Amino acid sequence: MGELTVALLVPGLTPLAGYYLQAGRLDWLPLLVVLPLCGPLCGLQFAMMLVINFPDAAGDAAVNKRTLTVRLGATRAARLCLWLLTLVYVSLPLLVYAGLPPLAALAMAAAACRRPAAAAGFPARLAHKTRRISPPFHLE
Repeated sequence: MGELTVALLVPGLTPLAGYYLQAGRLDWLPLLVVLPLCGPLCGLQFAMMLVINFPDAAGDAAVNKRTLTVRLGATRAARLCLWLLTLVYVSLPLLVYAGLPPLAALAMAAAACRRPAAAAGFPARLAHKTRRISPPFHLE
């Protein structure tokens, strides 16, 4: 599953690889910084990968490209995306309680909802279906 691979590699391994390439070794400090943030960042990356695949779903299905959005179908993929985003936003106060600086959590939340979902390729025909399960933030 490419979406899951990208979701784990980009926010998790990229900072660690950058540290290793600059320092020539891997210490505990970058691990302690990356691991707590990996959950929310991986969730955001996974949700982004789902949303990116929405506009191409019909073409992907026509050429038998089995992305997660094609496998789940548009409605189920939209629901999964909303649940992922809900989990990410619920985790932010918990991370602040665990020691994440509040400004870092605010920056993560602001970066995640800086664009409306429709501009990111979220299908307009599903917007009415997502209102019933929408999290406490607005996606349109």
